[in-house]
Amino acid sequence: DNFLKDFAVSSDVKMMLEHKENKDLVAEMQKHTQEYAALRDDLEGLFISDATSYVWTHSSPEYVGMVTRKTDEELQQMYEWLSNGKTHVTGIMVSPASGQLSLAMYYPIRNEKGELLGWCGLGILTKELSRSLLEEYGEDVEIDYQVVDTNTGIVELASKEEEVNSESKYKESISEFMSNGKQSEYLKGNRKTKDIILSYQHIPEYNMMMIEEIETNSIKKVVKSITTTIVGITSIAIWSIIICGFSFGRYLMNDDKKIHTIASEISQLNLSDSHHKTLDFYKKFKSEA
Repeated sequence: DNFLKDFAVSSDVKMMLEHKENKDLVAEMQKHTQEYAALRDDLEGLFISDATSYVWTHSSPEYVGMVTRKTDEELQQMYEWLSNGKTHVTGIMVSPASGQLSLAMYYPIRNEKGELLGWCGLGILTKELSRSLLEEYGEDVEIDYQVVDTNTGIVELASKEEEVNSESKYKESISEFMSNGKQSEYLKGNRKTKDIILSYQHIPEYNMMMIEEIETNSIKKVVKSITTTIVGITSIAIWSIIICGFSFGRYLMNDDKKIHTIASEISQLNLSDSHHKTLDFYKKFKSEA
C-alpha cells in the first residue's frame, strides 16, 4: 500500500497525466516507473493509466499502450473502486497485462478540481507473497494459511495453491469471529486428532482475513531445537570458565612454588647466587612475596 502510494502521490505523475502530449515528460516518467519498480523483486508490474485505462508507463515497457478496461462496465467498476480517494485492493486476480496471478491494488490520481485523471496500479506476484509468508516462520514450522475475502468467503491466497479461488474451509469460523468484533485472536483446537493453533487477523480496510493454522508439534520441535542449542552453548561457556579458572589458578600458584622452594633451600643453608636473581624479580611487587 505505502509503496504504491509513495509513487502515486508524486507531483510528476499528475503532471504527466495532465500533459500526456509531452513525449519527453512521458519518457522521463517511464524511466522513473522502471527504476522505482526495480526496488522490489516481488512485483508483477507497476504502471500509470489515464481515466480510459490506457497504460502510459509500465515497469515492463512492452505493456505500454495497452487498454486494461475494455468495456464501460469495467471502467465504471474501476471508478467506483477509486471513488473514496484511497488505495483499493481488488484481491488476487489474473493480471490483464501478464496473465499471472497477482495481488492487485490501485491508487487514484485527481487534478485540483477533484476530477479523475487516471490511476497508478501495482501487482504483487502471489507466489512471492506465499514465499515471504512461509519464510517468516522458517522451514521447521508446519503452517497452513489462507487469506480470505470476508465478503465472499473465497480464498485469495493460500499455502496450498489448489485452495485459491475456492470457498474457504474456515468460512463459518470467519463469520463467527467477525460477529465478535475482534481484530485478532488465537485459538487452540484439534483437526483430525492433531493439536493445532489457529490465528485470525482481520484487515477490515481490505475486507480480508488472514488465517494461520500451525501444528503444535512443529512448534515444540523448534522450541526443543532452540533449547538444545542454548544448553550446548551454556555448557561450553561453563567448561571454558572452569578451564580458564584452573589455568589462572595454576599461574598464580607458580610464584608461590618458586618462593617456597627457595625458602626451603635457604633454610638448609643453600645460599646460591641464583636465589638473589630470582628473588629480585619480586621486589617490584608490594606484597608478602
